[in-house]
Formats: sequence, C-alpha cells, structure tokens
Amino acid sequence: MPIVRQKLTVEKAQEPKSFGDRGGQKLEFTCSDGKKWTTFKKSLFQYVIAGGDIDADTETKERPHENGVYIDHIVQEIYIDGKPVGGQTKQRYQDGDSPEKRASIEAQQAADFTTQLWIADKLDADSEEVKGLRLRLLARLRPSVHVSTKAETSKGTETSAVAKPPTEEKPKAKRDPVAIKNYTQLCKACHEDWDMQPNDVLKELGVSSQADIAQIPSECYIVIRAVMAGPEEQE
Repeated sequence: MPIVRQKLTVEKAQEPKSFGDRGGQKLEFTCSDGKKWTTFKKSLFQYVIAGGDIDADTETKERPHENGVYIDHIVQEIYIDGKPVGGQTKQRYQDGDSPEKRASIEAQQAADFTTQLWIADKLDADSEEVKGLRLRLLARLRPSVHVSTKAETSKGTETSAVAKPPTEEKPKAKRDPVAIKNYTQLCKACHEDWDMQPNDVLKELGVSSQADIAQIPSECYIVIRAVMAGPEEQE
C-alpha cells in the first residue's frame, strides 16, 4: 500500500529487540489508534516515547498467517519540525504526477517493504513476495542484451546497433551478512562479491553519503544482495 503520513500518539513502547540471524533490530509500540506498530530503523528508536506524539510516514501490508491474514503496521520515517530524522525519506506522490509515475512509486514502495519484511524474517526466502522482488529487480537491472556501438570506417563514421551477448559472471561467494559489522566491511564484501565500488554501494542503498545510511551494515548487505545476486544465491 502507498505510504501514508499521519500523527500517532504512542501509549506504550517496548525495549528494542534483536531478531533473526542477520543482526537486525526492531522496536514495537502501541498507539492510541489501538494498533501495534513496528519500526526497523534504529535511527528512529529514540523518538518513540510513551505518551509522546510522532509525525510519521507509515505503511501497512497483509501477509498470510497460519491463523488467517496478519497485517503489519510499519513506521518508515519520523518528522521533527517537518524534517525527516531517519536519514532516508521515501518517495511520495506530488501534485500533478502522472499515473505512470505514481505506479512507479508504488512499485518502489512495495519492493522496499518486501525487503524489510524479508530482513525481519517475516517472509521466507522462497515466498512468492520475495521471488517476485528478485525477478523485478533482476529484470530492471540486468538487461540480457546491450545495444548500440559506433564503428569508425575509412569513409566516415557509421552508427550500428550490435547486440552484445550477456557477460559471463564469475561465481559469487556465499557470505554471512552477520559478519559484516561496519561500512568498510560492507564495501569490501560488495566489491569482492559483485565488483562494486563505494559509490555503487551508496547508489543501491538510495543515499548520497555514508552518513545518510539508516540500516546497519548487515541489513545493507541483504538489501544489495537482493538486487545483485541471482535467486540461487539467496538460499
């Protein structure tokens, strides 16, 4: 579902909890609307205080559960004096946006939300949602054919379209994300696994500098691996 900005009154906040085997943390809290909310951004934890109000970007999603359907209520960003404090702001609709742009934003939001649920161990790696995420990302970032080269001839310059076969990729090493403890180790792991440079890492995380990264290094690696690795490497 699209991101909704709303004001929430926190009634009770639990202590942050670790979850899964990927080094993630979450903070669960209840609000005056009667719902149980969760945020996975450690940079937001300090702003969730019992009895306080928060101005937040929120998302909800239904997922299958053994007892029926479970609804996750997620806080993605918190604003103080109108400014985001979580380090990374989700893209929102603007007046005049075309239907195509709105659809693109919704697709990006769905992919990001699926990634968060996967990291939080609320979705299995072989679930339909995660499989769909992998396929969308691979189709978007790895076109099978690259076209357009320029050939210089003695009679002048001619432009010809030449289909290049897919580049053969070297085998990717399996790596335990929990072992990645800092930004330097994250960049090193991404370089060894996918020949990425630090700027490439920042680009895949959707930020412009290391200071803007909201997730812990192990979570960043999971997000990047979801984009760069093939399905067989996600197991």
